[in-house]
Formats: sequence, C-alpha cells, structure tokens
Amino acid sequence: MASQPTSRTTRTSSKKLVPTVVQAATDLLENKGVQAVTIRAVAAQAHVSPASIYNHFGDKQGILDAIAEQHFSVMVSQLREIAEQDPKTRLRQAGIVVRQLMLATPQAYELMWVTRPGPAAHDAFTQLIHIVQYGQVAGVFIKDDPRKLAEAIWASVQGAIFIEWQHQSAARSSSDHVTTLDDDAYNILLDVVIRGISRS
Repeated sequence: MASQPTSRTTRTSSKKLVPTVVQAATDLLENKGVQAVTIRAVAAQAHVSPASIYNHFGDKQGILDAIAEQHFSVMVSQLREIAEQDPKTRLRQAGIVVRQLMLATPQAYELMWVTRPGPAAHDAFTQLIHIVQYGQVAGVFIKDDPRKLAEAIWASVQGAIFIEWQHQSAARSSSDHVTTLDDDAYNILLDVVIRGISRS
C-alpha cells in the first residue's frame, strides 16, 4: 500500500500562529526585501496554511503592519529595561537602543515609519516622555512641557537614524563607497540633544 504524501504545513495554535508568522515574514523581509513578503511565501516559511494567514492578518499589508508593531514592542521592552539612575545616561541609553534596533533589522525599521502607528508605537513614545519626566523630577532636565521635549528628541534621533538607514540602503545597492553615520558621530548627536534639554 502506497504511503500517503505528507503535508508541508502543520497545525499551529492561534496563540502561536501570530509570532510564528511574524518571525517568518521578518526573515523574508530582511533577507529578500519587502517584495518577497507574500502570503504564499510566508506560509511556506512558517509551515502554516495560506488560509490561516488570511484569517488572522487579512492580507500582505496586515503582515507588514504586524512586523512593525512587533518591532515597536521590542523597542518598548528594551526602553523599559533601562535602569541607569543618572537621567542623562538613561536618555543616552534610550537613543542607543533605538539605533541598535535599526542596525539589527533595517528593513523592519523602515516599516516602522511607513505603516500606520499601532499601540506599541505610541507606547514607545510614551516611554521617552517618562525618561524626560524622570530627568525633570531629578532637577536635571529643563521644566518645559515633557511631551514637547520628547517630540524634539524623537525628531532629532530618528532623523539621524533615518539618514543612516538611507545611506546603508544606498551602500547595499551600489558598489561605490557610501559614508554612513558611525558610533562617534551618533554619540556626538546624543551629546547635543542631552545638553539641549539639560539645566546645566
């Protein structure tokens, strides 16, 4: 009696499906680019059925939104783990966390800023406000509106990181040397930002 063909897909519980699919889609995104993130390709990578992906994510954009949300969640988790007592050091570490996330997953980083912000994106910004407020309570940061200060910090840091991301993208697609922001230059930027909101 001939053996029955085995299926490439496996039954995945609803609880495990989302992280499994998001990780598979992220792997495709980082290795092959956004055009490679299709329902069929993600299903094959995650060893689940395309129908289960449609049921949970709707379409490709739903998967991309989930990738962005997951990476913002990682950012939030890492920002919450910052435990330095000195407010300036705490703010500097926050800036480093955000840049390291971009360096680790540059393609996902782009999605974080071109998709509609979800709850985790708002939570990430709230964490920055809390860091500013922590410094204000300690008498280290100026007493301006903490949200406005956080917006200025966010714009400065993300602007620099986005420029670095653009340079890295150009370098990947060109044989010519492309100058990118290095650690020293980024630390200088953080110095300027921190001095700008410090009382002394």
